[in-house]
Amino acid sequence: MTTIRRAIEERVRGQVPALRHVAGAADLDAVKKGRAVAPSAHVFEVSRTAQPNSLLMAVHQETTDSYAVVVVVANHRDASGSDSSDACRLLRDQIATALIGWQANPESAALEYVGGHLVDFANQHLYWQEVYRTTGTLRSVA
Repeated sequence: MTTIRRAIEERVRGQVPALRHVAGAADLDAVKKGRAVAPSAHVFEVSRTAQPNSLLMAVHQETTDSYAVVVVVANHRDASGSDSSDACRLLRDQIATALIGWQANPESAALEYVGGHLVDFANQHLYWQEVYRTTGTLRSVA
């Protein structure tokens, strides 16, 4: 079974052709060390929370899983006068179009946008993190 993280990675890869590379968190380390393929996106899970159990003799908990998509673009001004923040915004909008409202698997709700922020400027690259979340349910019978 494909994980939600992997499904998000595949969806971004298929829906945002302007990205040269889409991968998980492991490849982000190479980018930060100057071996970047830009523009790129890196997908990884950042948190999981759960509501208290609602049953006495079994388990029924609503969960929220959050996933980051870190967008990496070259940090320089191009011939048209645009800079990395403009290029990053265009990619973020395309990623949002691909993910918002999309259901990664039948056991979880459609993805929602949580927010985003600038992570860093390093090695002539801009790093921006967007976060999306989905909800699901944990169940068990005692």
